[in-house]
Amino acid sequence: MKLGIIQTRGLGDIVIAAPIAMYYIERGCEVYWPIDSEFIEAFQYAFPKINFLPINSHDTKKGTAEYFYESPIKELNKVGCDTNICLYSHLTGFDLGNERLKNSLSFDAYKYALAKVPFNEKWNLKIKRNPIREGRIFEILNLDPTEKFDLIHCTGSNFHVNPADFTTRNDIRKIVIEPLTSNPFDWLGVIENANALYFIDSIYSNLVEQLNLKVEKSFYLRSDAIFTPCLRNHWKYI
Repeated sequence: MKLGIIQTRGLGDIVIAAPIAMYYIERGCEVYWPIDSEFIEAFQYAFPKINFLPINSHDTKKGTAEYFYESPIKELNKVGCDTNICLYSHLTGFDLGNERLKNSLSFDAYKYALAKVPFNEKWNLKIKRNPIREGRIFEILNLDPTEKFDLIHCTGSNFHVNPADFTTRNDIRKIVIEPLTSNPFDWLGVIENANALYFIDSIYSNLVEQLNLKVEKSFYLRSDAIFTPCLRNHWKYI
């Protein structure tokens, strides 16, 4: 069976939903997933068993129904998907149905319930790592893996806080995650080596949570409960 997934962006949402795709792949499905062409290279390497299809935001205009839904449907029809799962809980101008699920569950639990995948699979995230690219971040930062440092992520696609809003240790180096490369997965090695993490709700906090990384970590709350992902890995809340 060919299964289509509709979730064009954002980065964190795609990471949250990646185990849904893998759940079906492990049960014999071919999974096709249209995402923003800007992300294709990074995600295709990290999840080689998922067939990602490019949606060019320059052609469809970001923030439009064409970008989020209509173009993905066209691409999934081209490859002959038997079933499509639209993982958005909210999409302006569309009645997605599933009102009871949408209004009762957090947005990540909603995706799994809608896809009929056990929610526990969210924490079964597996990523193909690229040690060469990860090592390059250490070089750019002039950072020795044995050095103690705190890692801060304070800027997302539509949200920013001042790094000073995080209470970190004064006696060790502080590093702020920035787009030093085009691939967010390049930061995984640095994340794993950090003394403590201070993260907003983002792809990076999702990676830490879903990979079950054992490190001291703080999560900056920015959304109502329904739009905050479920966390079970001992975060402190800011």
